[in-house]
Amino acid sequence: MSTVPAAERVLSFGEAERFVKRVEAVFRTMELESIVELFASSAVVRFPFAAPIAGRAAIEAFLRARYADISDYSLSKELVAVHGCRLAVKLRAQWRSAATGARVESIAMEVLTVERSRIAEWEAVSVSQPRPVEAP
Repeated sequence: MSTVPAAERVLSFGEAERFVKRVEAVFRTMELESIVELFASSAVVRFPFAAPIAGRAAIEAFLRARYADISDYSLSKELVAVHGCRLAVKLRAQWRSAATGARVESIAMEVLTVERSRIAEWEAVSVSQPRPVEAP
């Protein structure tokens, strides 16, 4: 049960859209300190087939490992639906593997739970696939 006052648990579509665009802009920077500040101190990240990642320190460690092989990163997020403080977000990302040089494209659906203007929960399901190498 959330401890956030009821007035803060309901976001209009416009408020939610602005929040998602702010999250998108910060994640695009790949600056971990700024990204971690988007999360509540007790935030939880959930991805399929992995144990939940709880707290800012664990989220930072997870993202640091995830970003270690990423360069030339692009990201777009689109708000699809809002239910109270839960946001359904469609994501598209592209990057280059720093290790192999391969281009990768990813699509995902995320559910963000927002409390006090921070991400309290981030649940995501994604599919990533290498893109064919373009001929010179």
